[in-house]
Amino acid sequence: MRGLLILLTLGCLLERGNTAYIQRKNTEGNSATKVQELRELLDYLKKSFQEGKRNLDDDGRISFEPAEGKKNDKQTNGNGEGQVPVNVFTSQLSMNRRTLSTEAAEFLRVHNEKRRIVSPKATNMREMVWDEGLETIARNYAEKCDFNHNKLRSSSVGYYVGENLYVSYGDISPEAAVTAWDNEKNDYDFANNVCDPNSKYGCGHYTQVTWAESEKVGCAKKYCSSVNDFTTKNLPGYLVVCNYGPGLVEILSVLSSKETTTTNPCSTNPCKNGGSCSVDGDKAVCQCTSGWSGSTCETYNTQVTTSVTISCNFEIGFCLNNYADNYVDFNLYNSFTMNNVKITAAEGSAFAAVYASYVQGTVYSYLMSGTLPVADLSVSFKYRVIGSAQLAFVYFTDETSYVSSVVQTSGSNGWQDWTGNIPSGSGGFFYFEAALTSYSLVVIDDVRYSYSNWKNDIPTES
Repeated sequence: MRGLLILLTLGCLLERGNTAYIQRKNTEGNSATKVQELRELLDYLKKSFQEGKRNLDDDGRISFEPAEGKKNDKQTNGNGEGQVPVNVFTSQLSMNRRTLSTEAAEFLRVHNEKRRIVSPKATNMREMVWDEGLETIARNYAEKCDFNHNKLRSSSVGYYVGENLYVSYGDISPEAAVTAWDNEKNDYDFANNVCDPNSKYGCGHYTQVTWAESEKVGCAKKYCSSVNDFTTKNLPGYLVVCNYGPGLVEILSVLSSKETTTTNPCSTNPCKNGGSCSVDGDKAVCQCTSGWSGSTCETYNTQVTTSVTISCNFEIGFCLNNYADNYVDFNLYNSFTMNNVKITAAEGSAFAAVYASYVQGTVYSYLMSGTLPVADLSVSFKYRVIGSAQLAFVYFTDETSYVSSVVQTSGSNGWQDWTGNIPSGSGGFFYFEAALTSYSLVVIDDVRYSYSNWKNDIPTES
């Protein structure tokens, strides 16, 4: 009823305002001051209506309860420091997020699905993204129809590339191949972090699929009239190759009559901090990444600065900035109901959200950080999407851009987690971009970002 009265009042004022303006023009001339006063009054009434304790749109599909706390100071130019967001859904940057083929999208989906259901739950699991370079390596090697690992797969990139192989007599779906690798968890002892020595295929495929540090994947599938080393007769079959960056260990197994009798010493994943494992007789040998040493890459060679974590959970107000040219701003809520789906905070009582009721086409809104220190950055957050909306997490420095698609055009069930690492660079900042269509909603909560190895001061606020 309150909403109806305000709408009726607003309509009446609009009509009276137009009439008054015409009369003034006929009798007094065009008075810019009076017109501005009327606009300010209408803006005030509109704001009063939008910020009520309970709100309901005209067809009852949206209701929400705003959260108390510090309001967001809208920036006049980018994030207030001269940094302006780029629309990654319409700009050339979207080329970094090309539309995946059905097969590639399925490989990526199943990998992330298996990583989300790891039990015990991982605290640092990253969301995998599709990497065209790894896909190319996988596709070129699959063309060789060789059921032995590609020894040159890391030669064209600056890190160790992991690899999983699968071969089948009949056609095989991406889900079936990745699920077969994931099923090796049945032979894995999580308490002692070892694989059953009697396991037929080992556990290396499973540990590679679910290794938290692997955040890029590229796969290919190839039908071969004769697969080298697929049984002694080199029978025909489908060969699946998946490459991972950074990789974990090199383990080979086959879901066929081929037996595996030798336990691989790398199956226990002895190499830490991104180190790669190779076999020397019956011993595991670790090749450490830059800066790390020791038999298991456990020692960092230079002084490590204690990391600093900034938490932005929206409990006491905004800790990120709305962009000045947003179609509609992110606001804080205790609860939000859209299309019969009620959302409450992932943690605490408040969250940030942006929504659209009826709009024509697609509209865009941005929530931005301030300038970040030159440091290695780890970011995590929780999100939800209702309706046909899209959410992107974007990071910029003066030297490069990093774009990661978080969710595609479909609603998500429950809160989802995203984690990623970003290399250091001067002038860095990140932002969330929401692409909204009619009756869609993007929700963000519990944003955390940690700095390490920084080269300038850590800001007290973002």
